Amino acid sequence: MLFSPVGLARTLVLDLDAKRHGREQVRRDLDVASGLLDAAGCRHVADISVSGGIHVYVPFTAGLSVDELRPVLRALAVRLPTLDISAMSNPSEGCIRPPGSRHRNGGYQQLLTAYERARAVFADRNDLAA
Repeated sequence: MLFSPVGLARTLVLDLDAKRHGREQVRRDLDVASGLLDAAGCRHVADISVSGGIHVYVPFTAGLSVDELRPVLRALAVRLPTLDISAMSNPSEGCIRPPGSRHRNGGYQQLLTAYERARAVFADRNDLAA
């Protein structure tokens, strides 16, 4: 689940879906998203599924409401054709398969970010100013 019972998400997850635009576009969108996040000073982690979809995790020190996240998601969706904002727009049912989880088509979510770097990003989360 992406949101707490009180409707706050401490991690923004960008769900880059390969179904409609393919794996190559997902990789291009990852490059664009990473550039935007780096420019904003947001540390992030990425993983990949067997389908070629990628999740980009941006952990924060405090929770954000769907009302705070929606404008950011909509703006990113304009730049990222593969971005599926549905999970991050649904505080009651939005969920994402985390790294290491079994994929329904077999295989597992695999980190693209080095493990030690991923641990460091989640241990030292982004402040809300980012």
